[in-house]
Amino acid sequence: LAGVLFSDRFILRDLIWVETMLNFLSLAYLLILVNYMGHRRTWSLTAGVLAILLVVGGLWGSVNMPARIDANVNKYGWSPGRYFHGVFGANHRRFDDLMRQRYGGQGLPAAWAFKELGAQAYRHAEIKNILGFVFRNLPLDLTRVGAVLPGQPLWKKHPQARITKAPAALSRALLIDPLGLTPEKRGFLDQELIWEHSEYLDKDAPPPARPSLAILPRGDLRVFVFVEPKRLKTLRRVLGPGRGKQQPAIEVFEGGQNLKFQGLEITRYTVLPLSRLGAKYFFVVQPRYPI
Repeated sequence: LAGVLFSDRFILRDLIWVETMLNFLSLAYLLILVNYMGHRRTWSLTAGVLAILLVVGGLWGSVNMPARIDANVNKYGWSPGRYFHGVFGANHRRFDDLMRQRYGGQGLPAAWAFKELGAQAYRHAEIKNILGFVFRNLPLDLTRVGAVLPGQPLWKKHPQARITKAPAALSRALLIDPLGLTPEKRGFLDQELIWEHSEYLDKDAPPPARPSLAILPRGDLRVFVFVEPKRLKTLRRVLGPGRGKQQPAIEVFEGGQNLKFQGLEITRYTVLPLSRLGAKYFFVVQPRYPI
């Protein structure tokens, strides 16, 4: 109680962390009191009633607690400005500088929310969900996600490689770097069952003999694989007749060389053998209905 009164701010987002502990300790003390006062019926009954009221009050408060907190953080909790305004001192100032350097310019924080990199960082939870859905057997994390913008890197294994030219239509798309990851032997599906809509109970399939990627597009996403032009012919055979609509190229500078990567759209569940992709490739995921 002293801690709440003297070292904690009397606001919901702070109190919620100590409320559970206080309720638990109060309940424990009341039960000890009931046991200690067992020979005094009135005191024992009073302590028991108080314990029941404490439990009921805690449960009742937890029902509407999310709504109460939402009413307090509708501005502070969802504003990108909290990433750049030094709420705390010391190292937090260095964090501010890093975020400004990486994600925006002088017009922060308002302009930051509308920049491509800022919007991507802001929606990190949604992006993690996309990674798990589309790339079914790759252990991807957010360090493998970038932006399709000039000057941005492509691969963790080749940090010196940078995009020099990219289609403006892909500026809000996600660049996915799978290089160096070992595909897992899970996540493969029966193509006959997945290509058409069905409610079949089990669509799992055994993994292919060769190391491969299981790619599952979604109705609200466009998925592209970008490879060197010499790989296009064999990759089209993997995607199937009439599939793999070609996209504008993305140009890359690496090691003093200008490289070109051509994109093909993946429109249905596809198993991509690594041997058909070449030494360097990447994926691009573009939301069909960007916010």
